[in-house]
Amino acid sequence: MSINDHEKEEAETLADIPRLILRKLIMLDFTSRENDLDKCLTKLNKPNEKSLLTEGTSTSSNTDYQSLFDCDDDTDNEPSSVIEMYNPLDIFLSIFVCLNPTLKQKVCLKMFACHLAIPLIFPVPQNKDQETVLMFSMWPLRSTTVHDGKTETSVVNCKQNVVSFIRLGRPPISKSKLANELLYDTAHHSFFNYDCTLGSSDKQASLGLVEASWFLPSPKQQSTFESVTMFLNLRGDAMYNSEQREYLKRVSGVMVVVTDIATMKNLKVLDFLKFANLNVLFLITGNFPNKNFIKKYKEYYMKSCPECFSAEFIHITHKGKNISLSEIKKAALNKIGPMLSNMSTRKTLHDMCKYARSMGLFVDEDLPVSRRGIELANTIFDKIKDYKLADIKTKFSPLQKEFWKLYTDAMKEFCTASYDLNEKDKLKQKMESYRKQQWHTYVTGNQFMKDIIDIVFELDGDELVHFLDALKFFLDEKSRTEMPFYRERFGEAWDKLQTDSDSDKDQARKNFDKAEQHLSEASFGIEHIFREMGQIYVASLTSNEKEFGSKLAKAVARSLLLGYPFELMDGDVANVPLEWIDRVFKELKLILKNDSVLSLSILGLQSSGKSTLLNAMFGLTFSVSAGRCTRGIYLQLLPVQKKGFTFSYVLVVDTEGLRAPELANEKCQHDNELATIVLGMADITLINIKGENTSEIKDILQICVHAFLRLKMANESLRLRQSCIFIHQNVSDVGAKDSMMHARKKLDETLDSITVEAAEEENISNVKAFKDVIHFDSNEHVWYFSDLWKGDPPMAPANPGYSRDVQEVKLCIFETLAKRNSSYLTISDTFVHIKDLWNGILANDFVFSFRNSLEIKAYNALESYYQELIWTLEKFTKTLENRARDEMLDNAASCKTDEDKEHRNIQFSKIQTEYEKELGENAQDLKEKLDKHFNESGKRDDIAKWKHVKLSSWDNFAKECLGKLKRQLVDMQSHCIADYEMQTSLEKSKKEIYGKATVLAEKMKGDMPSKRDMEKSFDVMWREWILGINVPEEQPIDIPLILESIIYEFFHKHRDIVDTEIKRHPLDLCKSFKSLENSLNDIEFDKNCISTKISWRGLKGFVLSESKNKMGRFTNIILRDIDTRLGNIRNKDWKFDVTEMKECLKCIVEHVDQFNHDVANGFTVLEPYKVKIAVHIFGRALPLLKNLDSEYKSKHSMKTKLIKHKQNVWHHFQDIVAERSATIIASNRFGEVIDVHVEEKVRAELPDLIFNDIVEEFVRSKHKLMYSVLEYLANKHDWFAFVSYIDDPHTYTFNWLRQFIDKSCVDKELYANNAFSKLKHIFEIILKSEENNSASSLDEWLVDFQGKIKGVVLIPMESFSVIKDQQITNLNDFVITVKDRLEQVHVKLKKKFKQEGSKTIHWVGDKTPYEMSMNKLWGCRAMCPFCQEPCRQNANHSGSNHECIQHRASSVSGRRWVDSHKLVLESCAFSVNSNHTFQCSGKQIRCDQSGGTEHSHPYREYRKYVPDWNIFPCNDISSSKYWAWVLCTFNEKFAKYYGTNQADIPPSWKEITKYKAIESLWELEK
Repeated sequence: MSINDHEKEEAETLADIPRLILRKLIMLDFTSRENDLDKCLTKLNKPNEKSLLTEGTSTSSNTDYQSLFDCDDDTDNEPSSVIEMYNPLDIFLSIFVCLNPTLKQKVCLKMFACHLAIPLIFPVPQNKDQETVLMFSMWPLRSTTVHDGKTETSVVNCKQNVVSFIRLGRPPISKSKLANELLYDTAHHSFFNYDCTLGSSDKQASLGLVEASWFLPSPKQQSTFESVTMFLNLRGDAMYNSEQREYLKRVSGVMVVVTDIATMKNLKVLDFLKFANLNVLFLITGNFPNKNFIKKYKEYYMKSCPECFSAEFIHITHKGKNISLSEIKKAALNKIGPMLSNMSTRKTLHDMCKYARSMGLFVDEDLPVSRRGIELANTIFDKIKDYKLADIKTKFSPLQKEFWKLYTDAMKEFCTASYDLNEKDKLKQKMESYRKQQWHTYVTGNQFMKDIIDIVFELDGDELVHFLDALKFFLDEKSRTEMPFYRERFGEAWDKLQTDSDSDKDQARKNFDKAEQHLSEASFGIEHIFREMGQIYVASLTSNEKEFGSKLAKAVARSLLLGYPFELMDGDVANVPLEWIDRVFKELKLILKNDSVLSLSILGLQSSGKSTLLNAMFGLTFSVSAGRCTRGIYLQLLPVQKKGFTFSYVLVVDTEGLRAPELANEKCQHDNELATIVLGMADITLINIKGENTSEIKDILQICVHAFLRLKMANESLRLRQSCIFIHQNVSDVGAKDSMMHARKKLDETLDSITVEAAEEENISNVKAFKDVIHFDSNEHVWYFSDLWKGDPPMAPANPGYSRDVQEVKLCIFETLAKRNSSYLTISDTFVHIKDLWNGILANDFVFSFRNSLEIKAYNALESYYQELIWTLEKFTKTLENRARDEMLDNAASCKTDEDKEHRNIQFSKIQTEYEKELGENAQDLKEKLDKHFNESGKRDDIAKWKHVKLSSWDNFAKECLGKLKRQLVDMQSHCIADYEMQTSLEKSKKEIYGKATVLAEKMKGDMPSKRDMEKSFDVMWREWILGINVPEEQPIDIPLILESIIYEFFHKHRDIVDTEIKRHPLDLCKSFKSLENSLNDIEFDKNCISTKISWRGLKGFVLSESKNKMGRFTNIILRDIDTRLGNIRNKDWKFDVTEMKECLKCIVEHVDQFNHDVANGFTVLEPYKVKIAVHIFGRALPLLKNLDSEYKSKHSMKTKLIKHKQNVWHHFQDIVAERSATIIASNRFGEVIDVHVEEKVRAELPDLIFNDIVEEFVRSKHKLMYSVLEYLANKHDWFAFVSYIDDPHTYTFNWLRQFIDKSCVDKELYANNAFSKLKHIFEIILKSEENNSASSLDEWLVDFQGKIKGVVLIPMESFSVIKDQQITNLNDFVITVKDRLEQVHVKLKKKFKQEGSKTIHWVGDKTPYEMSMNKLWGCRAMCPFCQEPCRQNANHSGSNHECIQHRASSVSGRRWVDSHKLVLESCAFSVNSNHTFQCSGKQIRCDQSGGTEHSHPYREYRKYVPDWNIFPCNDISSSKYWAWVLCTFNEKFAKYYGTNQADIPPSWKEITKYKAIESLWELEK
């Protein structure tokens, strides 16, 4: 079954008819058999339609008795006098024959409920030549049940009388209409006949069909038929359907033969009745030739037939007139009644099936595809058929019995907040033990489940369906047979419990509990076998049988797709086996590609028709019989093939009834849990109410409203997603508009009243009506249904009005409500949502404990996309900066006069305006992408709540980028002018020295001097020139004095302390720089540095030495941080910067303030300490600062740059002395110019290129960076490294990232590859520019070349001055020579970059890739106020709170218990789910405006004090598995380090492997 485009209310073409008939039959509309075909033919305006209507068919069967004689409904010889019409019976039989076996069962169930005749024997084509055989249809009737007066049983096993109807010849009487009259007191066309719509149309395919319909006795109604009676009706003339006729003669207790006098005159026609062992009732039309006519026939039969044969005759024509229909019915019943009462045996369908086989008829269950599955099911059932129902579960499905119940009890106990971690660990071990015992039970137990599993693994498709259906039939039949006994005993125990006196209550209660247990254990069906498979799977997780578990889940997923319900909640123990459901859903995901699903659930009181409603609406197979009510929660998957939906499947959820009357108020908690999970997982919920009992209505509404309110409180976006429909069944006068309006108004008032009461209980002030909780409109979302039955069961057919109501609700669901949401959960997301709901319920505080993992996942995906856009804009901004710099330098170079300089300023302003505009446009384009993502994402409904925040955040970020660009462009303007002026001066000096070298070379070139003479003469010339040039040099600065002034300024309130400390430790004492970490270990801190005031916890015996130990650890944290800062500046061009020195002092203060806020430290750090450590740091760092500043000034001075150029001048000198050609000299100098500028360009861009690669390596995610660091720490297994990270995650990560980048640059050749890539790009453009140059002179060629390459490397024209001076006579030769020279330069530069290692890399510019990468990736600087673990979010995470990857086990941060001094095990996630408290001051929290610090608060109320943090509750340490592993590994070392006792580690923690610990770091991202 599926939701598809063929679901039309009326057929538009004849091709629509089959699906329409089937769909309406599934929805229990018996009129669909003929009415829809008639409407379609009318619509298509068939020829002679008018004549057909005038001649046509009367649809009345009660008012026109004469119609019984108008025409036989099985005429088949003479052509119709009207145009040939399609016969509904032909159409239906053709449809039925084509159905697969499963669908045939469903259709027969619906036909039986509608009291429509079911095809039993019919001709089917045997081969391609259309040769037909008769098929006995047994399989479709397997699921049909009847009540035989004592118990409910399957119709195939029910012993029943058989009355058959045949006709001989063409009598003017409708045997089908007569059969209907005998079956029903009111008009109902079970057998299609002449009075039905299109009843006059000729039959073709249905000739020879044998149909079956049943009379079902009722104790409320007296009838001629005292037991179940099957009516069989042969279509067509029995004279021409001899096989069917003979079969009916064999199986019938009474055969009704309808014929006429003309046929009766031929005695041979009736020879087939000779030797028949049955009763025959002849209904004869026409005038008898004489009075002895009937007597003659009786004598004829009595001579040739056995004694048990009897024949009765009813003459319908009397004195030339037709007797009335009521008289015929009365006469027939008077004859048939005694005939049946004299029958000694009744037959089952099994008996009739045997007769069919013996007569050569084909039986559908004998077909190969059916036989194997049924035989296997029989084999399985034979193993248990002789056992009592109450014993089957214990013996054959033991895993869902004792151990599963014990496991559930332990699990629910585990989920409470009243245990510590060691106690919980014992519970966890107990749960694990139960699982292992389950697996042992399966492995060593009987073969029953093993055989079933082997069969399920082996079979597929129709064979599997037949096996499961047959097994279900056998089990259900056994239940129907034995369950009444257990229900009777249960009822007696309940009655006794209600009536016994108080003194006898205890014994009555015990008897009742025992009866209830027996009733529960006696319930055994196919659903329990599937449940056992789930238990076997989960138990197998304790073994190494992974392949077995996978196959088992795949098999059950396959059965779910075949249409079998899948159990979500075990109703017997009220537990959801999450591991099993997870695996099955994963298999579904693999099969169905993780498509989206709409979840639809139903909720209502017990036995209110929930399953029936879902089965009618969707054609599903939720259990509605077998003597068992639905227990727990079941789901079925329905494919959607209709266009226009954003989901591909509908997940239909059926539940057990609320408020089981036998359990009264004891089920309250269970009902609330059930309602919460069912309502929470559904996009649309049907709330089913049956009857008009106002107390019961209020009962279910209270449960539903409370559940909706809990969900609303836990998830604010609930109203955006979910809808509910109220269906009120069995309502009288549903057509009266006024009464329905009043009923809706009353329901509205009731819902609002209950909602307000519930909101007051939960202290919610903003909920005043039900629509404040969930999307609801009483005019659209309340439906009133008439009764399911049209009359009194069991002979009442299903009410077509009920079917129409179902269809209208279905249309409302799929045409209105389903389109409200633009996105739906995927299959995998659905499981995650179920898991979140169940875990929230188990915690006994749903609102606090509910964790919306899907919302987290949706936000993570949104954040990833948002960060991708941020990164795109950042890179674009950087690109604009680089382009602007080159353009400004180019403009600065073109300025020769004052007028040019004015023009230059204008150009600068133009560049600034142009690039600001370009950035703004790019930012807007990216914002539109972000907006589009909100509108088109598959999670758009989930992320809609963050749209405004993210778009606003984007605007702010775009403004920041624009402001940064503006500042950069302004700074760039002055820098470009200064750089150009310095470059001009440098090129002028270069030209001068080239000139001097040329003059000297010209003098020497004729003398053929030796290399030594040349070097000597050149060096003399160079020294004279370099000493003689006059260039401005930057004056040295007094760094010690500046550092002292910074300290005095920063600590201006404590100048006396500064004076003392500097006198004791002058800054310039250190002669060389060494690492700061551990450099203060031997320095004494006097009492002025710390205050050892005893805290409120009464840390008695707290001594100064312990304070100093902790002080040493804290000092090293600061020194390590400053070490990192100093290490970063060592790897770049760094000029002494006062701002960076002040940042170091700020860093000290931040660390001290953070330390002082935590009262758990036991003491506070005073101002003298800050001064002492500041002086120490500056003193130790002074040699490094001096050296770096000196190197920078030396490197960037004019003389240094000229000295670097000496080698090129020497080469020029050599070329002239060697009398090389001008072309060679020019090309050599050209190569040198390219060499210098390309290297500068590549070196300038390498930090950014490496930075880009590193950011992409970690996918722009702080989470990925932190994961990599923690993975490294785990693999390194170095306790000191762990402590460094724990003490200061930011500093440690910075150092780790620097090492990672260095290692990547060398080992992964990241540095060389980026250099090669950039070189390749530049040289490709250079060579292309050189080749495509059409200049006629060298000057033109150089100008054209410079212009073409300025986009990749900017070379001032002054750099080509020496080249211009060469007298080039052949430009083509020059170009060819230059090309070769450029190849040499390219190879040389590649070799140069290749040889540079991590230690020789010196980054150009004011920022290294280390700090750029760290600043980008580390993101949010917040740390958990409880455990100091860093927030995992990126820098700009507006709209979401801070979160950690894993909160630390408190032990690793040194927390201990006051009494035992043992390290504390608990993590923040566990604490917020416990009854523990925290002290404000100890957690850097202020609970009031006055900043009070002596208060304690429950961890569960942490959001009141840190509302910007999310700490997801956890029952154990599983959400901090990594830190649990760290503690287990280094427990002894942590205790020693913190000077306390080791933690009492639960045994299960020691089972956490390094691999599991590392793997757990991605749990939040799953």
